[in-house]
Amino acid sequence: MASSASEENVDNYVKVTDGLGGLPKVTLTCVHGSEAEIYLYGGCITSWRVDSTDLLYVRPDAVFTALKPISGGIPHCFPQFGPGPMQQASVSGASVKGLKGCKTLNKDPDPRNPVEGMEERDVVTFPGFVDCIYVDAPEELYLDNGLGDSITIKNTK
Repeated sequence: MASSASEENVDNYVKVTDGLGGLPKVTLTCVHGSEAEIYLYGGCITSWRVDSTDLLYVRPDAVFTALKPISGGIPHCFPQFGPGPMQQASVSGASVKGLKGCKTLNKDPDPRNPVEGMEERDVVTFPGFVDCIYVDAPEELYLDNGLGDSITIKNTK
């Protein structure tokens, strides 16, 4: 009788190694051969393969350092992306309600000299790359991904 995955050693299915740029990476392997790679930096799923066919990609110019978020894949770190007090994000086509009145620190055009401001829009849209942080954002935000789906994000600390 064949043993199930729950009866076998987890080391056969979960491996932690150094990935690109020396960042720690977890590789999950299914008993049927499917495989996923998750970088611990940003909790970013960077690869998913079924029957040796890649179904998920990262951008070809993705940077694998602890200086910027990994471009592409599926990150699990919303709403904060990147290192330090000034996070970076790219949320194409998304809109957020609930940020009106928040203090902003905008790193565009000069990342070394963020410009302080105040959000005046009821609905904030992100048409492309975003290099701005919202200071004292509310604990609950409404996110519309621009594809007909929406979620409420609540920070429970």
